[in-house]
Amino acid sequence: MAFPYMEAVVGFMILMYLFETYLDLRQHAALKLPKLPKTLEGVISQEKFEKSRAYSLDKSNFHFVHEFVAILMDSAILFFGILPWFWK
Repeated sequence: MAFPYMEAVVGFMILMYLFETYLDLRQHAALKLPKLPKTLEGVISQEKFEKSRAYSLDKSNFHFVHEFVAILMDSAILFFGILPWFWK
């Protein structure tokens, strides 16, 4: 019986997605903090910080959706053999 390479690749892709999502969730939680970091006090204004924070949160939310859809599509293409089907 041969080693299931395709299943291993899909499993590794999903494992990497889960790890990267964990890191993204930690960053997202840090972005939700409403206070200006002490190292930036006096460097940028609170208003500019709020605008930057709002943009970063929106970007982070979009990133979660984008990566979820991408992993679903990539996994489906590999697991169900869609690419060879198109070649025929």
